[in-house]
This record gives sequence, structure tokens and C-alpha cells, in this order.
Amino acid sequence: MTRRRCTLALALTLGLGCGGEEGPKGSVGGDSADGGAVDSGGEGGQDTGPCAEVPLVNWDTFGAGFMLHHCQGCHASTTPDRYGAPPEVTFDSKEQTWAWRDRILERSAVDPPTMPPAGGTSADDRVRLRWWLECAPEGT
Repeated sequence: MTRRRCTLALALTLGLGCGGEEGPKGSVGGDSADGGAVDSGGEGGQDTGPCAEVPLVNWDTFGAGFMLHHCQGCHASTTPDRYGAPPEVTFDSKEQTWAWRDRILERSAVDPPTMPPAGGTSADDRVRLRWWLECAPEGT
């Protein structure tokens, strides 16, 4: 990993997020039209915020697989035994997942994570989870 990427991963892991301001529902990032994906405040309109060099991470490139592998064992609407997961907390679609964005970040993108309760997420996956839910345009 390059030094810049390590610094970015550390900043995201520490919860500095995109822009560092609090947005709707206590989310980290801006409440801009692009979902706070990047900070364009640099010289000449160049992106300079912590999300500026984050690779493309969205439902299709990461989220669907992460949720299927780590969450849907308890949080799919069709799961016969939810192991105590509340029935209203389902992650069958990106829309349902984004509706629970803040809670997912609080429970699953921290070190150590409290979800999934048995563990199993790598530090790299937790960084990618933060990149997706903090840097990607909302709903992607």
C-alpha cells in the first residue's frame, strides 16, 4: 500500500470521513448533491479531501458481496432463523442497506466491529465498507 493510501485508510478508520462534517441523520460527509463523494475545495477544482483518492466502491463492486457474505445470514428477509436480528433490519437491496447506513458504519466499520457478532470481517473489508458508505454517492 502506498503511504498516501495508508494515510487515507487510517483517516477513514478513525472516522474522519469525507469532509468531516455531520450530515443528515448523523452521517459523516456533506449533504451535497453528489452525496459528499469528494471534496473539490483544492486548487483548480482538484479533489483534495480524504475521499479524493478512494477507488470506486459501490453496491456492484463491493456492497452486494459484502452484505451477502457477512450480513444476510441474519439480515435477509428470507432467512428462516435470524438469530435475534430485528425483522425490520433487512439488507436484501442496496436501498435497504443505505437506509441503515449510519448503523452499519457504527457497528461494522469500526475496530473491533460488533457486527457480525461472530466477527469475520477483515480490516481491509472494513475500510472498503467505510469508503463505500462514506465516499460513494448515496444510494450507489
